[in-house]
Amino acid sequence: MTTRRALGLGITILTLSACSGAPAESTRARAPEWTPRDQEKGHVAKSPLRPLIVEWPSPDRAALEAQSKAGVVAVRFLGREMEVLRQCHGKGAYGYVAVTPKQDVVSLTSRDELYATLPVHAVELEAKLKSSGRLTADMFIVGSWDAPEGSATRATLSGDCARATHVITGITAGAFAFTSGGAKDTSGGIGVFGVGAGAARESTEEVLSKDGDRDACKRATGADSRPPDGCSAYLRVELAPVDRGDEPLPGTPAAGQRVSVVISQPTQPRATGTALGNTAIVLGSTGLAVGLSAGMTAWIMGASLKKDCPDGVCPNEKESSLKSYRTVAKVATYGFVGGAILLGGGIILNATAKDPEPRTAVRLGPAGLSMDGSF
Repeated sequence: MTTRRALGLGITILTLSACSGAPAESTRARAPEWTPRDQEKGHVAKSPLRPLIVEWPSPDRAALEAQSKAGVVAVRFLGREMEVLRQCHGKGAYGYVAVTPKQDVVSLTSRDELYATLPVHAVELEAKLKSSGRLTADMFIVGSWDAPEGSATRATLSGDCARATHVITGITAGAFAFTSGGAKDTSGGIGVFGVGAGAARESTEEVLSKDGDRDACKRATGADSRPPDGCSAYLRVELAPVDRGDEPLPGTPAAGQRVSVVISQPTQPRATGTALGNTAIVLGSTGLAVGLSAGMTAWIMGASLKKDCPDGVCPNEKESSLKSYRTVAKVATYGFVGGAILLGGGIILNATAKDPEPRTAVRLGPAGLSMDGSF
């Protein structure tokens, strides 16, 4: 076989292999690229501390709105979990800063984009993204609520703030529509707010949540002191980690403050000895009382028998009285002796019971943990 024929055969084999394999990337089916006109196309937020909250259920956003009107909001934020701490409040109030009204569209088509942009409810939305191919936040922005400078410090927090990790320092305001799916073709833009809609287009969007009125947002200006009525929905929050500094959160120990952490406290020996001693004292006291009462009775009975039994000899009719006297005398003896023994033993048990060994405290200081003496 000549070199030219071998080369031609090799080229033919490579060509057939390429045709019989997986289709080229350029020929695969793609989701239509939505490029709406007259709108800004948002991208994935690079910072995890600026998450959108358009996917939050309405009651959760309403609770956040109410909390923000009472002061700076503290939260427990762990990346994919955000809890508004209702019993923790920051000093100061949010101030409104108006901006030139603008529309922003954030379109999510991948799992990574979803978790980067909507981290709090990304798990619940993952199936919806997979089935619809797209999640879109169509937002109209008119301004933001900003916390006073220096709000993200422990010194500014009050209440039950031990679990606070972040403070909400900014809240974007306006109106939004959060949808899944999209238009079937790419000849033009279309959104839930209707911007750029084409007459021949068919939309397959499903509205997942919506808040605010776009027409109300059109009345906003850059000189407003607050958002127009109907255009104050919360769209995005900005978080700042709580600065621990040297001052602890309320309810936590300060540096150098003694903490009641017991390392060793063997209190059982003293508790046991005291209980037995007290029981013996009670029984001993009862025995002495019984002995005293029986002794007095025996003394009275003996005085009577002494008259009826001269020289220690009693007539037959006094035999039963004599037996009773002897029985009562024995009770008196046992009562006195037994009571005295129990009472003395109880006193000794209480006196010799072991005190608890000194407890060891942990002192929290700037250099870390240190052991303190007994307390």
